[in-house]
Amino acid sequence: MLAAGSGVVRIGTVRNMHVPVSVQILEREPNDDSAGWDHIVEASLDVPSGRIAIAGCTDYFPDAARIDVAPGTYRVRVSYGGLDTLSEDGLEGDDRYRLQLWPAPPIAVRVVKQRPTSDVAGS
Repeated sequence: MLAAGSGVVRIGTVRNMHVPVSVQILEREPNDDSAGWDHIVEASLDVPSGRIAIAGCTDYFPDAARIDVAPGTYRVRVSYGGLDTLSEDGLEGDDRYRLQLWPAPPIAVRVVKQRPTSDVAGS
């Protein structure tokens, strides 16, 4: 549910509808609150420009929200919640997504908390 490449992190959701996403820019790694989330993954994001764009797959990229940060490499932790709340048709649900970013050395993509794939809608 996450893909990372040079200067980009793409996050998959369990619905292809508008979903709630929160973004937190932090000074350091946050405390572990994994018990409150279904699935958690981390990746690195290089931000040489000092601007992070937040956009959905159907958003018009020039209109995407922009967040100014100090240039550098960041860790991105994506927490997925409410994954088991989807309606049978997959259009409604209380799924939610949180992105936390803080300055950190580069890492390979890693799973912090794995949700069994059979529990995720559409899998």
